[in-house]
Amino acid sequence: MMDFIRRMKQNIVADAIVCLVIGAVMLFWPGFSAELLCTVIA
Repeated sequence: MMDFIRRMKQNIVADAIVCLVIGAVMLFWPGFSAELLCTVIA
C-alpha cells in the first residue's frame, strides 16, 4: 500500500512539472503554441 501511495505522489509531482513547462511554453511562445495546438487538433 505504501508503494502505491509513493508512486501516486511521484506521478502527481511529475504531472505538475509537465503542466508548468507546458504553461511556460504557452506563455513565452503563444504563436508557436497556437499553431501547434491547431495542427494537433486538425
